[in-house]
Amino acid sequence: MPLAISVLAGLLARKNTVDEWDMVHKNVHVYIGRGKGAQEQECSGTSWVLALSYDDLPYHLKPCFLYLGHFPEDFDIPVKKLTQLWIAEGFISAPQETMEDVA
Repeated sequence: MPLAISVLAGLLARKNTVDEWDMVHKNVHVYIGRGKGAQEQECSGTSWVLALSYDDLPYHLKPCFLYLGHFPEDFDIPVKKLTQLWIAEGFISAPQETMEDVA
C-alpha cells in the first residue's frame, strides 16, 4: 500500500488539470477493479502500480526505468555506477550539461 500511495502521489504531482487527475483516477480504477483470472495474474500485487508509473513516463525515460530490472530485489543500487551504465548504453545525451548531471 505505501508503494501505491507514493506512486500515485508522484503521478498526481505532475498533473496540472482536473481532466488529467480524472484520467489517473480512471486508470487506477481499471487496474484495481480487475476480476480474477489471467489478467489479474499479469498485473498482480504492486506490479499494477509500476505499470501505471511506466506508462506515464516520458518516452526517453522508459529505458532508464527498465534498466533497474538488472539489479536484484532489495539491492542498494550505487548511483554513480547506474549513471555510468546509462551513459554507456546511450540512454543519456547532454548537449549543454555533463552527462552525469543529466543522468
